[in-house]
Amino acid sequence: MVIGHVSHAEDTAVAFWDFGTESNSVFEYHGDVLRDQAGPLPPDFPDFSANNTAIGFGNAGAHLAIKDPGTESKFDFTNGDELTLEAWVKPDDPSNGSPLYIIGKGRTGNPLFANDNQNWALRIQRNDDEVAISFLFATKLGSGSSHWHRWTSTRTFPNTSHWHHIAVAYRFGEPDSVTGWIDGKPTDGRWDMGGKTTDPPVIDDDDVWIGSARAGNRFVGTLDNVAIHRHMLSNESIASRFHRVGDEPKIALAEERMPTLDNLPINQVVVTLHERVPAVDRWLREGEQWPAITTQFNRSAFLLHRLPLRYDNWGIRDAWQEPVLLRMAADVEIQPGHHRFLMRTRGMARVWFDDVLVCRAKPFNKKSPDGEQLVTPPAIPPFPGVRPHGYHQQELFFEVDIPDKESDGTNRVRVVWEIIVGGKGQRTETGEICLAIQSTASEAFEVLAPHPLTSIHL
Repeated sequence: MVIGHVSHAEDTAVAFWDFGTESNSVFEYHGDVLRDQAGPLPPDFPDFSANNTAIGFGNAGAHLAIKDPGTESKFDFTNGDELTLEAWVKPDDPSNGSPLYIIGKGRTGNPLFANDNQNWALRIQRNDDEVAISFLFATKLGSGSSHWHRWTSTRTFPNTSHWHHIAVAYRFGEPDSVTGWIDGKPTDGRWDMGGKTTDPPVIDDDDVWIGSARAGNRFVGTLDNVAIHRHMLSNESIASRFHRVGDEPKIALAEERMPTLDNLPINQVVVTLHERVPAVDRWLREGEQWPAITTQFNRSAFLLHRLPLRYDNWGIRDAWQEPVLLRMAADVEIQPGHHRFLMRTRGMARVWFDDVLVCRAKPFNKKSPDGEQLVTPPAIPPFPGVRPHGYHQQELFFEVDIPDKESDGTNRVRVVWEIIVGGKGQRTETGEICLAIQSTASEAFEVLAPHPLTSIHL
C-alpha cells in the first residue's frame, strides 16, 4: 500500500482507500474512472508523498462499487453505532446545485433492494459559489420525504477546484451528536427533509459506492484518502488530517477573448451548444475550458426562441445537462459607420465584433413567481410598432463604429454571441433572444443576419 498521509487515517478505519498506483481488486469500476491522478501534493500539502495519487471521475455516473460482505458487516450501521466518514475532495465545479456523492451505502438501484435504502452517505453540495458538506440516511419508508434525514453544514469551502478535507461524525439514534469538519475545522449545520430522528436507519446488504448514487447525484472530480470509521473521531484527530502551507490560492477569471473559430459558412449563423459549463453566473476561470460541442446547427439570423429538443444515443427524449453555453457566430456584412444595436437575452451573455467585446448582460437572477409578488408590467418597446421583449428578458442597447473594410471587397464583421442558458432554479430555456441593428435613419430594428436578404423586422 502506498501511504499518502502521515496521520495514518487507515490505522483507525474499518475501511480506507488511498488509491495508490497498485492494482486493487476490492473495487468494481464503472464508467469513466481515472486511475493514478495527482492527489494532494507537497509543497502545498507537506504531509503527502511527492508521488501521491488519487482517483478521478471523468463523467457523471462514474463510480467504484464495493460489495457488502453480508449481514452485520463492517459497513452496516444502526442505532447506537458511531460513524465517521472522511475524504479529500477536489470537485469540478458542481454547477447544478444537486448534492454530489463522495461515498454512500445503498441507493444503487439494485432491484434486489428497496429504492430508498440509504444506510448512510457523505456528500457535497454547492450553495452559490460555496460548497457545503452533506450527511444523509433513510429510515423506514414514510409519506413524502419524511423518511429522509439530511444534515447540511453551515461552514463551506470555496468552489474553486482545489483540494479540501471533509468529514462528518454521527451516533445513530442521537441526532444532536452530528459534527462536521472542513479543512480540520469543526462546523455545525442543520437537519431538513425528515429532520432530526431517533429512528434507526434502513439496513440491507446493498453495495457501497464511491463517486455516485443511482439517483443522479454524481460526483465529477478527484478523491483521495476516503475512510470509514466505526467510532466518532475527535476534533484533534480530524485537525491533524489537514496541513496546508499558505492560504488557498485565489483563482481569477480568465482573460476574456473572442473564441477562435474555423472558417464560417457564408450567409449562415453557426449555432453550437455546450453542456455542463462550469457556472451559470460567471465566465471561465483561469485554467478552465469550455466543454466540447454537444450539438451544432445553422440558422439564417441571430434569432432563436428555444433550444432544440435533446435526444440520447438511443433516440429517446432527454434533458439538457445545464447550464448550457449557447454560442452563435457568423461573418456579417455591415456598412461602415456608427450603428446602434440591440441584444435581448434572459441569461448572462456577451457579444464580440471582430475580437472586441462590445456588450455584456448580467446573470439571470429572478426567481420563478409563486403568486405572492407584484405582477411584472408589460415591456415597453424601444419604438412604436417594434415587438416588445419577452417576460423577464433583458434588453440592452450598444453602439459600435464599424470601420471601412472595402479593401477586401466586403465589409464583413465577425460577430460571436455567447449566452449561458439554465442553471440552478432555472429552466433550460432561452426565451426569445436576438441581436438586432437599428435601421438607418428610422425608428426600427432589423434582426442581425449575415445577408440583407434574410433581414427580419422586429
